Amino acid sequence: MLCAISPVALCRTATDEEKTIAYTFLKVYLSKEAMQEDVSFLPVRKDVLTDMFARYQATAEQDAEFGIYNPEVMPELDWDKDVKFLNNLIDKGVVKKTFPAGLQKVFDEELGDYLNGRIDEKALTNHLKSRVWLYLEEMK
Repeated sequence: MLCAISPVALCRTATDEEKTIAYTFLKVYLSKEAMQEDVSFLPVRKDVLTDMFARYQATAEQDAEFGIYNPEVMPELDWDKDVKFLNNLIDKGVVKKTFPAGLQKVFDEELGDYLNGRIDEKALTNHLKSRVWLYLEEMK
C-alpha cells in the first residue's frame, strides 16, 4: 500500500467498495445540508456562507428589535464592509488559471496506470518526467 502524508493521500490498494465509501463520505460531508448543520466553522461552499451571513444579520436585527441585542455575544456585522471583505477573499481564492488540459491528461493516464498496479513508483516518476518535459517543449 502506498500512503502519503499530505492533504491528499493516495492509496493504490483501495477496493472498489472503499473508493465508493470515500466518495460517498465526501459527497455528504461537502453537501449543502451538512455544511448548514455544523456552524462551528466557515463553510467552504459560497452559497452556504452567504446564507449564514443572512441568518446572522437577521438574528442580530431581530434581537435589536426586541431589545435583547448584546454586541459582546453577537457583534454587529458591518454588512457592506465585512461581507464584501470576506467575499473578496473568496473571489481571490478562486483559481483563475486552470491546470493545462494536456498536462492533466498526462497525469491522469500515468496515475491511472500506477494506481491500478500496472507500473511502479520508479516507472511513474520516469514517465512523468519524460512526458511533462515533452509537453513543455511542445508548448514552446
